[in-house]
Amino acid sequence: GKSTLIKRIMEVMVIPAMEDTFRAERAITRAEAAAILDRCLALADDGRPMTFDDAGSVPAWSVQSVVNTTAAGLLPVYADNTVRPYDPVTREEAAVMLYGMLCRKGG
Repeated sequence: GKSTLIKRIMEVMVIPAMEDTFRAERAITRAEAAAILDRCLALADDGRPMTFDDAGSVPAWSVQSVVNTTAAGLLPVYADNTVRPYDPVTREEAAVMLYGMLCRKGG
């Protein structure tokens, strides 16, 4: 049922910034989206450093996920070499992320 689905989503989406709550009405940030994609796809950490101009603003809990998802082409990097981790995910970005995820999953 619906509660089972919400529980499963929570298992994937629980990240420190969400404090164990789903917050379905709130927009998702780019850092949160990176963490979810990274967990869903179990992306490999290739040891590459974070070189974005706003690297210092990326929350510690999402650093590796941001590196992994940008390296995989799932989290778009802006033309000014920033990732803007606290910005909400746009519809265009969501489409890129979903398409990339489906391609990786063989969909």
